Amino acid sequence: MANQSASCKDGIPAAKEAEFLQEGMHFIKEISKRLLLKQATIATAQYYFHKVAFALSFRLFDRLIMASVTCFLSAKTNEQIIRIIEIARSHLNVIKIRNEKPGSTPRIITDEMIEKTVKTIALYEFNLLAILDYNLIVPLPYAEIRTLLPAERPRNFFKVTTNFANDFFRSRACLKYTSTEIAQASLYLSCEFFDMEPFVSVNFDVVNDMIEIYKFYTD
Repeated sequence: MANQSASCKDGIPAAKEAEFLQEGMHFIKEISKRLLLKQATIATAQYYFHKVAFALSFRLFDRLIMASVTCFLSAKTNEQIIRIIEIARSHLNVIKIRNEKPGSTPRIITDEMIEKTVKTIALYEFNLLAILDYNLIVPLPYAEIRTLLPAERPRNFFKVTTNFANDFFRSRACLKYTSTEIAQASLYLSCEFFDMEPFVSVNFDVVNDMIEIYKFYTD
């Protein structure tokens, strides 16, 4: 799937594209912590970002602005309304913290900077909607995980399973599979983690992609 992306076709090396994707995922996490976004909102934002990054070359957009915009749109989709000025302030504050060096004078965020960022976010949101073709609902695996949980299970089994699902959205592989396949693979990996007999059918392509995600982040 990576070789088919717009960035690849635009001559961006695969390693650099993966670095940009990882940076976008980290930025979404940082924005989400500031705004107290729900996990469903975070996963939806990550899905949106992967859709954009597959359709458009990274040369054509600011990945950090796009990360903030995906959080903004995802919050609305998941009925967790955040004002655009809050997104703009959070975006600027996260960048400020990232760029600060020990002993340096803190950068002041001005009203003009906030206003400019608000306008940029509004423009990017329009472009994001066009790329998504206004299909904003992302089928997520969490409800299916809860439905498939065994009555008797180890402590923290649900938490570990949802963590596997959460991590899957850090990768473009989340675009390839259904929410059911992701739920089943997450449950299978939890069974492996707790040394339990697997109780769900599973697409091992999904499991292998999940394992590759962990290899990427630990190498």
